[in-house]
Amino acid sequence: MTEPPAEALLFDVPAPPTPVERLLHLADQYTQHNDALDLLLRTTAPSVPWHTPRRCGRRW
Repeated sequence: MTEPPAEALLFDVPAPPTPVERLLHLADQYTQHNDALDLLLRTTAPSVPWHTPRRCGRRW
């Protein structure tokens, strides 16, 4: 099968991203997601850190 001439194409199709470009895009999405989680957890986190020991009314 032969390639159609460039004038016969209905629209321009961009070349697919290279593996490096795809990896950079994925890293960007990962960073944005983590930043959003940090902001969400910072605003909804309790004032006492999770590792602070708390006393309960029960004795073991």
